[in-house]
Amino acid sequence: MRQEREEKYMANIERCLTNQVSATIGWSCKVKLTGDLSVNQQKLLRSYYMALRTGNTITKSSRKARSYATFYEYLGHLRRFGLFIKKEYNEANLSDAEGFIELYSSHSQTVLNSISTNNTILDCAGYEICANGTTNYYYGILNKGNNNTIKNCVVSGFRQNIKDNNNYYYPQYGNKYINNILSNGYSGISIAYGQNSLVMNNTFFDMKGSGLNTSWSGNLSVVDNTFYNNNYYTTTQGIIFDLTGESLIMGNILFNNSGGIYLRWNTNSNNIANNIINNNIYGITTQVARDNNFTNNIIDDNGFGMFINADSYNNIIWNNTFVGNNDSASDLAPSHWNLSNIGNYWDDFEENQGYPSFYRIQYGGAVDFYPVGGIPTAIVRSEPVTTVKEREVYFYDMNASYPNIDLKYHFITAPSGMEEWTTNDTINWTPGYDSAGEYEVEILIDNGIMNLTHNYTLTIENTDAPDFIVYDSEVFLSNDNPV
Repeated sequence: MRQEREEKYMANIERCLTNQVSATIGWSCKVKLTGDLSVNQQKLLRSYYMALRTGNTITKSSRKARSYATFYEYLGHLRRFGLFIKKEYNEANLSDAEGFIELYSSHSQTVLNSISTNNTILDCAGYEICANGTTNYYYGILNKGNNNTIKNCVVSGFRQNIKDNNNYYYPQYGNKYINNILSNGYSGISIAYGQNSLVMNNTFFDMKGSGLNTSWSGNLSVVDNTFYNNNYYTTTQGIIFDLTGESLIMGNILFNNSGGIYLRWNTNSNNIANNIINNNIYGITTQVARDNNFTNNIIDDNGFGMFINADSYNNIIWNNTFVGNNDSASDLAPSHWNLSNIGNYWDDFEENQGYPSFYRIQYGGAVDFYPVGGIPTAIVRSEPVTTVKEREVYFYDMNASYPNIDLKYHFITAPSGMEEWTTNDTINWTPGYDSAGEYEVEILIDNGIMNLTHNYTLTIENTDAPDFIVYDSEVFLSNDNPV
């Protein structure tokens, strides 16, 4: 049955490409290679238009048109010759369209700004796909294929700005969503039945439902994204994982949302690490989510830092920082709030009823048996450079960040002279001769809420030095002292 449907479906497309269809009701299509394609669509149910240059418009749809531009791998001439699309001055003005761009089973196809190859990339190059103020549009970009990359797109105003969707029998895999800006819709990116997908360096804001929503998915990587001002409703979230497992949420910044991260409905065995979750009503929430690992997250200035609902068993929460939250955490399951000897940092530890022996989680009776004392470690996104030779340039960009706050840096311990060659989070310094050895570097990072520390060991390796060095006609000894 499926094969028959596909054959009938592709037969209609072939008829389109040979200009055999010109109906005004039911199916229709139009293909023009020179631009200036104008379609006044009144009663068409399923219509496909491919205009491959400029000045194209589609207007006045009173029925749901399937797509503005559709790309297939089935047609031999498309596979052979590729597809060229010029976006400037093309306009789709549909009152009730399901979407603007559809990638359907395009497993080995690339659609770029101006050229097509076979590397499965849709690169919008910063151009906008906008729903022009209406919420009737279902999606901005619909991806039904595998191993596709959608990047550098600015999409706004759709119910689902980018939709990655298939079904239980035909799951999707290997799709990538990189460096997109998504706003003013119901969801920014929606992934269903996805496997091994990557969501990286995207920005989500002003969404009504969620920035990112996943369901029936696994082995996803959600890395280095920013979610903010997703607070239209009290239930709006930055990230929602439904029925999603064995995935990674790491290095994201989530602030000013109704909820930061929400794991629910058998979302199990995920790793949530190194995220900054700030100024949300709820920082992290779980509901029927089990065996998840939460570590190295900064959870601060939220109404509720972390809320573990009942039926969310065996989660491990350790080495996180809870600061400035109205309520730090609640656990109704309970979960595990420490490893064998490492718990979490709590700014209200001294006021907690378990002080000084343990930290009791409110409302549920769970316990952090090893609360972390002292100043917690900062989230620094670059591995430190730990070796340098004498008289070589030492360059280290810590790449530390905090939402809407300028960080200040102060050296507590460092090799002599290093502190004079530091700008913001970058160290650019040259050690002199006679400085070989191991040095402990400790940097205090002030975010205006709390002081964080960054520690590492630097090894300066010996370099055979000449007896004398001439700098700008001045003679120096090898220890950099003038003669």
